[in-house]
Amino acid sequence: PVKNIDSLVLGPGLGRQRTDGMEKLVTEIASRGVGIVLDADSLVPSVVHKVKDIPSVITPHPGEFKRVFHSEISGDVGDKLEIVKKKAAESGTTILLKGAHDIISNGDQIIVNETGHSSMTVGGTGDVLTGIVASFMAKGLTPFNSALAGAFFNGLSGERATQTLGAHVSPTDIINQLPSVMSKYERIIG
Repeated sequence: PVKNIDSLVLGPGLGRQRTDGMEKLVTEIASRGVGIVLDADSLVPSVVHKVKDIPSVITPHPGEFKRVFHSEISGDVGDKLEIVKKKAAESGTTILLKGAHDIISNGDQIIVNETGHSSMTVGGTGDVLTGIVASFMAKGLTPFNSALAGAFFNGLSGERATQTLGAHVSPTDIINQLPSVMSKYERIIG
């Protein structure tokens, strides 16, 4: 872990609009040493460019990845790993590519997170993931470790919610599982 820093989530619920305000906000926040997690409508090339080489994570699904990087995410797992790692290195940020198996890379390291369940493919679960990642960054974890821990705990919470409630879970159901899921790991993440 590194020292505690603040973190900002930008994108969920924002809506499509001109990007110049987001670009200015990201530049100002970054100048203050605040970690940034971009998701949803903030995932556009000009905004992602502003987080280059600052503590940041972007959390695209494959469609958002294509919008930002003009690259299709398809093919076998090896191809996906290679392109995510390459784009993370080029963009100077940590990428958490959401999917059946999340792919996380900072351009040097790459990890596949296999926690989660197909019941989590409902609106808002990505917002929960983004919030978890930002909370780990605020605790002082590196962007890569924040993305890794966020994906892992979000997925485990989704699995637990599915075991308890069946295949129709909501983002709130995932949030409600977080304390009990994370309590087993308090000594590690505390």
